[in-house]
Formats: sequence, structure tokens, C-alpha cells
Amino acid sequence: MTGDIRCSTTFRAFAEASPGPAWRDHVRRHWPRLRATAADHPDAQTWRTTVLSLTSSPLAHLAADLAEAAGLPDPDLPAFLTHVNPPAPVVSGAQGTGGASLIRNLDIDVNQHESTLWLSKLGTRRVLGTTSGLWGLLDGMNEDGLAVSLTSGGDHRHTEGLSGPLLVRHLLEHCTTVAAVDEVLACWPTASTHDLTVIDATGARAGYRLTPGEPTQRGRTRHWPEVSEAIAAMLTRPRHRTGYTTGAGTLHTAVYHPAEGELTLIWPDGVRTWSFTNFTPAQRLLEYPATPA
Repeated sequence: MTGDIRCSTTFRAFAEASPGPAWRDHVRRHWPRLRATAADHPDAQTWRTTVLSLTSSPLAHLAADLAEAAGLPDPDLPAFLTHVNPPAPVVSGAQGTGGASLIRNLDIDVNQHESTLWLSKLGTRRVLGTTSGLWGLLDGMNEDGLAVSLTSGGDHRHTEGLSGPLLVRHLLEHCTTVAAVDEVLACWPTASTHDLTVIDATGARAGYRLTPGEPTQRGRTRHWPEVSEAIAAMLTRPRHRTGYTTGAGTLHTAVYHPAEGELTLIWPDGVRTWSFTNFTPAQRLLEYPATPA
């Protein structure tokens, strides 16, 4: 890439069904930065685990298992992994559907993004997605053909509740259809306002707005008849943004083909595809130009 490079990060993709060495490396890589956002009250872990257990006992067990597998003697890590009362999120970007695919631009500060793709099997199905909060997901799909993406919503309301990335993980671990997502979102205690785009293997699709203390709003997705049209729209202004030095640039465009179990990531200087049947671990230096937003 030519020009003045101001922003860079290392992208990593790893496959690990249950938490092991790759998970421990992932935690050690990002926990020093995330540690500053963690609670340090001695009762935080017990209280947050109780809150998560009341919402979803399976998620609480997963969070506890992940904390133990991380192998870090830090009492704040288990509390952080519950995703209860998380820090206010800042993730934006256009998202929509094209044909039978989900397409999203990930606009986020490169220094606040984990830049990690994880193929896991923490429960009964394989899940592939972009991590946030170590095991939460900003977007992803499962092997049964459900794909989900998340952005911060239009207002900045933030209160007690559970994180958006944990919701994406929960949907992909436990749902296979848009109809099943409808049921979960009817009672999810969100901490912040979020917009979700969802599509399943049948091509059914929906958009949602979750707001703390209010009923979930269900609507339509931004839809293009062909996936090629959607990709072209996402790669051009105003949907594709270049404000990397101000934390407002599009780090990548993700194209999920849930029926085929395939994901393509498009960066400013390259393209790579993974699937459930053909997943190769990767490590790649990503560089972003210092261009105006």
C-alpha cells in the first residue's frame, strides 16, 4: 500500500473448538487493554455471575469455563467475561443484506478492535465470528445457517444490562432461524442501544433495534436484490469510510453466505475467504492510510 501509513493492526484467525492454548493467547494479547474497563469491586464477580445466570444459565457456565481456561490469576477477568454492565460500545458501520447474504462494514477505532476471527464450538454448534470482549461477537454465523451483525444504535443510552456482543454470541449458539431470534430478543436485557441485522439459511431476514427499558423494534433490513450490488454499495462512499486516524474508518467489509457457511473479509489491500469446511488459521498485518473521513 502506498501513501502515509498512520494506523496498523495485526489480524488473526484461529480455530479452536473449546478454549485451549489459542484462547489463552487471545486473552493475554487483549486483556491488558481491556483490564482498564473491568470492575475492581470484590463483589463484582459474584453479582455479575448471578445476573447472567438469571438471564441464561448456559451463558453463565460458558463464561466461567472460559475464565478458568484463560489461566490468569486476575479476579476481575471472570467478572469481565460475564459481559454484565459492560463499557459503552462504539461500533458503527453500514449493514444490510444482498441476495441471501449478510454484508456489513465494520467501522471502529483500530486501537479498540481485537482484529480476531474465531471458529469455535463452545456448545452444540460451530460458530465463526469477529470477537469483541474476548468471546462476544460483533458479527458471525453458525453452521446451521444463521448470520448476525451488530452496531451501536442511534442514541447513546447506556445502563445496567448485558452487552451486544454477548447477545450476538448467544443468538449464534442457540438459534437457527429468524423466528427463533424473535423469541430471544423479546426479553434480552440490553445495556445499550443496538441495531442488529439477521438472515438465516432460508433467506428470511430482519432488522432489530434494541433499546434499554423498551420493547425490541423489529423492522426490515437494508436489502439489495443481488449480493454483488450490496458489496459494491458497501465499498463506496458514503458507506465506506476512511477516517482511520479519528477512529471512524471502515476496517473491513464482511460478507457472510450463511447457507454455504462461508465468510469473505475485504480489506483496503486484500481479500480472504474462510468456511466451516475450509478454515486456515491466519495472521496478517493490516495497514490503513491517513486519509480524510
